Amino acid sequence: MSLEADIPIDIQEGEEFSAMIQSEHSLIGRLLNPECQNMARMLLTMPTIWKVYERARGIALSRERF
Repeated sequence: MSLEADIPIDIQEGEEFSAMIQSEHSLIGRLLNPECQNMARMLLTMPTIWKVYERARGIALSRERF
């Protein structure tokens, strides 16, 4: 199979294709030194530093990524 043989897929507008709209304000980050940085403390502190308080939340995706 080659790239030329692939048929393009048109993504239609609609609720079932709204992941991009729902995630338009998402941020994915990575700790640069997870041995010395505390993920839980960072997730609690960043909304205060960014002054978004109740409008932001953090989720740990792995030991390094949030």
